[in-house]
Amino acid sequence: VDDPFQARLVGALKEEFITGNAWFRTPWIKQVEKVQQWQPYSPELGIAPTDDQEMVMQATKEFGLEPKWMLVDTEKTVFDAPNFQHRSIFQVLPDPKKKRVSDLGWIIDEEHMTMDQIMQMVNSEPQEFKNIEKLRKLEEAKDQVEVSGESVDYEAALADIFDAEDFTNKDDTQHQFKVSTMVEKDKLVMVINEKLTIREGINPNGDGKLGYGLMKDISIPHQLFAWGEPDPIKKLEDGMSDQFNMRNDDVFYDLMRMWQVDPTALVEGVSFIPEPGAIIEMKPNAPANAIKQLDSKPVAASAYREYTEWESVIQGTSGVTDYATGASEPGMNPTLGGVEKLQAAANNRFQLKLNLFENLGLTAIGTQYIQRNIRYYDSETPVKTRQGKMIIKPESIRRLQGPIRFRVTAGSTEAQNYDKDWARWKAVADMAGDPSNPIFANLRPESYDAIAKGILDALRVPNAEELVVRAQTQPGSVDPTTGQPRTPVANLNPDGSIMAQEQLEALAGGAGGQQNVEQNTQPLSADNPTPQTFG
Repeated sequence: VDDPFQARLVGALKEEFITGNAWFRTPWIKQVEKVQQWQPYSPELGIAPTDDQEMVMQATKEFGLEPKWMLVDTEKTVFDAPNFQHRSIFQVLPDPKKKRVSDLGWIIDEEHMTMDQIMQMVNSEPQEFKNIEKLRKLEEAKDQVEVSGESVDYEAALADIFDAEDFTNKDDTQHQFKVSTMVEKDKLVMVINEKLTIREGINPNGDGKLGYGLMKDISIPHQLFAWGEPDPIKKLEDGMSDQFNMRNDDVFYDLMRMWQVDPTALVEGVSFIPEPGAIIEMKPNAPANAIKQLDSKPVAASAYREYTEWESVIQGTSGVTDYATGASEPGMNPTLGGVEKLQAAANNRFQLKLNLFENLGLTAIGTQYIQRNIRYYDSETPVKTRQGKMIIKPESIRRLQGPIRFRVTAGSTEAQNYDKDWARWKAVADMAGDPSNPIFANLRPESYDAIAKGILDALRVPNAEELVVRAQTQPGSVDPTTGQPRTPVANLNPDGSIMAQEQLEALAGGAGGQQNVEQNTQPLSADNPTPQTFG
């Protein structure tokens, strides 16, 4: 997305979908910059240079004068509105004792800024900041707090993955400073590099609120943070992988044991096979140690305790319990079926959330993006379409009327399903239209109708059943001499009038045809309320 505001919305939605949580804030930001601007003025009328061009133009036109222009240094408000800002869970440190956002007593928000950005923030409200001279001297210690290729801040890197750190307007050649903002309901403190306090005063919100919101995916009762979609699946896979590996090790260890067997102690025809639960027939006078293990280092009891502890931890964190997998049922252990059901449920939930992410979240953001462009579109923009590049002009955007429908297509789940269905039916239509293909050489008209309906459904065309309707013709009469059906004959001219008898006989051919035509052309009367038909 080329728009920074929409990019922040998409980044927040992406983090909420992956991790289950995403912080955001909407502070009111006013940004004033010093610029050079050409302004009109009129020395004859005593009008000084001003940015009110319309007033100067009207005044000079009234007196038949031409305005003069001057390049002046002035201040221009480039932004004065609430601004949505996505904050990652790796940047926001909430009060750990609270379980609801509305109950939070304080929040620490950490981000990295350049010195120019810090000074720009300071200059917007100079009366609220302090220690400015000490702040400027921090540049001498910039190597100790640099966030660059040489020294990587792990949490800042994670925040960058979810687009929470907006580096689009940052100069990479400048050094980054860690800015910690501690917000309470009635207090705000800003600290640079965890050592220099540059702001300490009242909360500018003025309403006793922190000004932060938290989007959640799968809420956990009595917990501040929620579950993300991949988490249950990952825990399920990790837990079952650990269980499978441990059970596989046990079986492998048991199969690799060495045994010492006295063959004379076995009953004639019996062989010793070390299978679990196997019954070995031995002679009555066989010694007790006729079969014994050669392993002199049995598994210690601590290993079994460790396995039990790990199994408990895995079941508690993944939800793959013996009850859920069916392992607690007597006489059987349908673990595979139970895991398949849990995995299928997790995949279905993940697919549902992905569809919601595309059809609700991204659709809402895209619709807002289009609506805003309709109002504020001010330059021609090239847009890629299936027919090639298209130039969108502001006047064409503003001519749009009615509701806006935004659909996610490129790279989405819906688009992939759409392409698969369309490709499948297109292949069928190509083979059905190939006369050299023997499989589709003798298709009936109904088969072609089914292919047409399938193609329309794949293209998401509504009312496909009503569109694919084949013209119905009356069945031909049966020739009594041959027993074969005659060719259907219509008894109406193109203008709607009834054909002449000679014309009908010529088309039908034979007396049988004439008889059927006479029955079909009998006029309606009280004795004959319905028209006769062929057959």
